[in-house]
Amino acid sequence: NGDGFEDILFANPERFAIYLWTKNVQPHLGWTRGWTQFVRAGERKGNASEPPDLTGAELRVEGGGLVIIRHDPNTATPQVERRSLKALIAAESPPSLAPEDALGTFQVRPGFRIELVAAEPVVVDPIGFDWSADGRLWVVEMRDYPLGLDGRGQPGGVIKILKDANGDGRYEQAVTFLESIAFPTSLMPWRKGVLIAAATDIFYAEDTDGDGRADVRRVLLTGFQRGNQQHLVNGFELGLDGWVYAANGDSGGRVKSVATGREIDIRGRDFRFRPDTGELETVSAQTQFGLRRDDWGNWFGNNNPTWLWHVTLPEHYLRRNPKLAVRGVKQVLANYDDSTRVFPISPAVVRPNQPWALNHVTSGCSPTPYRDALFGADFATSIFISEPVHNVIHREVLQPAGTGFTSRRAIGEEQSEFLASTDNWFRPTTTKVGPDGALYVADMYRLVLEHPEWISPEMLARIDVRAGADRGRLYRIVPDGVKLRPMPNLARLNDHELGLAMNSPNGWQRDTVQRLLLERSAGTTADLFQLLEPAYAPQVRLQALATLGVLGILEAAPLLKALADPHPAVRCEALRQSEAWGAKSSSVFEEVLKLAADSEPSVRLQAAFSLGAWPYEQTRGALEQLAAGDGADELIRLAVMSSLPPDSDLFQRLNSRASAARPVTATVALPPSSPDRAAVIAAYGEVGRLTGDKARGREHFTMLCATCHRLRGEGSEVGPDLGMVATKPTDWLITAILDPVQAVEARYRSWSIRLQSGDDLSGIITAETANNLVLRMAEGVEHAVLRSDIQSISPESVSLMPAGFESALTPQGMADLLVWLRGN
Repeated sequence: NGDGFEDILFANPERFAIYLWTKNVQPHLGWTRGWTQFVRAGERKGNASEPPDLTGAELRVEGGGLVIIRHDPNTATPQVERRSLKALIAAESPPSLAPEDALGTFQVRPGFRIELVAAEPVVVDPIGFDWSADGRLWVVEMRDYPLGLDGRGQPGGVIKILKDANGDGRYEQAVTFLESIAFPTSLMPWRKGVLIAAATDIFYAEDTDGDGRADVRRVLLTGFQRGNQQHLVNGFELGLDGWVYAANGDSGGRVKSVATGREIDIRGRDFRFRPDTGELETVSAQTQFGLRRDDWGNWFGNNNPTWLWHVTLPEHYLRRNPKLAVRGVKQVLANYDDSTRVFPISPAVVRPNQPWALNHVTSGCSPTPYRDALFGADFATSIFISEPVHNVIHREVLQPAGTGFTSRRAIGEEQSEFLASTDNWFRPTTTKVGPDGALYVADMYRLVLEHPEWISPEMLARIDVRAGADRGRLYRIVPDGVKLRPMPNLARLNDHELGLAMNSPNGWQRDTVQRLLLERSAGTTADLFQLLEPAYAPQVRLQALATLGVLGILEAAPLLKALADPHPAVRCEALRQSEAWGAKSSSVFEEVLKLAADSEPSVRLQAAFSLGAWPYEQTRGALEQLAAGDGADELIRLAVMSSLPPDSDLFQRLNSRASAARPVTATVALPPSSPDRAAVIAAYGEVGRLTGDKARGREHFTMLCATCHRLRGEGSEVGPDLGMVATKPTDWLITAILDPVQAVEARYRSWSIRLQSGDDLSGIITAETANNLVLRMAEGVEHAVLRSDIQSISPESVSLMPAGFESALTPQGMADLLVWLRGN
C-alpha cells in the first residue's frame, strides 16, 4: 500500500491471504502491532479479487504493480503477469441497490410491512425529519458527512420540504429550504419556521416571502463543540412543560443564549431551552443521538454501545438542594443476559475497528417510544432503537419495576430484530412515529457510516467513505391490513378546533396541538378542560392537563380532580402542576399530601419531588413519612432529600446514611519492572502458545482484576466488563494488561480531583449534575463529589489501572488468566 512498511501476500493453488502492516497502533480499536490489517483470506472460489497462485514464481514490485514471472523449463520465454497493487488490496464492497430492489431485502416482524416513502434524488443522506403543523414533511440531509463535500470541511447540509403531489403516500417532490449548512443533525418546526441544530449553533430559520426558501436565519444558542459528526448536538423534543429538549451529542461546549447572554457548560448533561425567550438550562444525563419522551413524561436516551436508559432524577429538582450529591441520574435498561447482542441478517463485513464487537450493539441511536394505538396494545410500552452498523431496528419492551422500569426483548424477537435488512447499505438513523401512526425510518444509505477518526489509515486508503453520498431513503412500517389515517393540517384550525384535536391517540398530534396553543398564547381552551374527564384516554387527559399548566390557565377545581385521577401517570402530572400553586390553595396541598401515601410507587416518587415546592414547615411530616416508609427505595430517598433544606435535621440524617465511601487502597502492590513497556510486553510473546489452567486463572482474576472489573457476575464495575473483551486477540489483551495507558478507551480515562480540604481523589467520571460529579474508583466505589468541595480537576496522563502486572503474572500466569477470561 506504499506506506513504507512491508505487507504480507500469500497465495498457493488452494488458499490465499493478504494482510497489511499496522502503522498506527491503537490496541483499543483492534489495530494491534504486526500484520493485523486484514484485507482478504480463504479458500479459492474463483473470484476475480483473489490473488494469483505465486508458487514457484519470481516476483518484483514496480510501477504500482506486482510483476509475476513464471519460468517454464520447456520454453525460453518466461510468462509475465502484472497485477495492480491497488486492485489486489481493494476493499470488497457489496453493491448498492435501487430503492425498489432494496425493499425486497427487508425482514420485518410478522404482521407488518415496510413501504418506501421517498428516495433519491428527492431525498439524499437523511438523518432527521419532522412534520410541521400543516402536515408537510421536513428533512435534514447531512450531505457533507463525514469530512465535508470536498473532504476538507466544505459545508453541504440541506433542509428540504417534501411534497406528496398525488396523495399516494409517496413523496415525489422537494423544495430546498436551506443549504450549505455545516453538518446539520436535526430540526423541529417552530412558529412559522424551524429550529435547526448545526454545531456550533442552534438557529431559527423562516421563509417570509413564500418562495419556499429561508430568508431569515437567527442564532438562538451558540458554543456547541464541533468534532466527530457522530457526536454533535442534536434534538429536538417538546417537553410536557413547554421547554424544548435537546441531546448533548457527547461533544459538550460552553453554550451561550444570544437572547439572555447567559452561558452554561453542558459537559456531562443534556439541556433544554425556550426558543422565544432564550432561557437555557442543563438537564440530567448525557445522550448521544436522540433524547426522547413518552406519553407519560418519562425521558429516554442512549449512546452507541448502550441500547437504552431512563432518566430517573430530573436536574431541576436536584438543583434546589446544593448539598445533595447523587451517584447517578439514569437507569440503564436492556441489562438482561447477553443484552448487547444484535441479530443482523446482512452478510458480515470487515469492521474498521473493534472486530470483537461484531453482532453486538455499537451504534445505538434514536430511542423512539411508540406513541400511537395503530400497532396495537402489545406496542404500548415499546421503544424502537436504530442500529445502523448492523442494518437493523431493535425493539425494547418496558416493564414497570417499582419507581422505574426494566426492559426486555419482545416476545417473538428473542433472536431476531423488529426490522432487519440483508443490504449492508441500509443505515437507519432517526426513527419517529408519524402523524398517521406508522413508524418512519430515515435511511442514510451509505456503504460506510463509520467516521474516519475510527478507521485505520490502511483501511481508509482502500475504501470510499463518501460512497452513497447521492443516495437516501425514507421508509414507514405499518401493520398489515391497516389503512393509515390521512395527514392532518393542524395549522388551519382555530383554538377551539385545536382543543378538540388534542383528543388523539397520536403523540405527534397532541404535541403539535400543545405547541400551537403555546405559540398562540391561547386563552380560550374550554375544550382542554373537558378532556380531563375520565371518559378520555389517560394520555389525552395528561397532555391536556400539562397544556393548561403551560398556558397558565389551570384552575384549582380541575387540578384537584386530576390529583384524584384513576391513572397514576395523570396523578403524577397533576403533582407536577401543583408545584406552581405553592401557598395559593390549601385544598390542593391537602390532596398533594394524600398522594405521598399513594399505592403506586411512581406517584409517591413524584410526590417526594413536588413537596419541595411547598414550605418545609408544611411538608416535613409527609417527607419524614416518605423517608421512613420508602427509605429503601433509592430514588424516593433522593427525591425526599431534594425537597429538604440542606440544614434540616432530616436531610442531615439521610445524607449521613448516604455518605460516599472513601477510596479503597489496592490490596496487591504491582510495581512496574521497567518503564520500557514494549520490552515487558515482548517478554510475553509465548503466551499464545501456552496451555492455561482455568482454576489458576480464576484465582488470578479474583486477586488482581475483580476490584475493578466484572466477569460473569463476579467483581466490581469500574473499568469495562471483561466479558465484552474476552474475545479480543491475545496480543491486545496482553497489551491492555501490561500497558493500560496504551489500550485504555477514552470513556475509561482517569481524572484527578483536589478537594478544598486538600485531599486528592482519582477515578473515572461516570455522571454529572448541577450539584456534583460522580467518581468511580477501585472496587466499584462511587464517590459523589460536590462541586463546591472541588478545588481543581484535571485529566490524568495515566490509566486508573496500574502498569505493573508483570510483577504478579508470569507468562504462564497470563495464559491461565486469559483462559479464565475467555471461559475456555
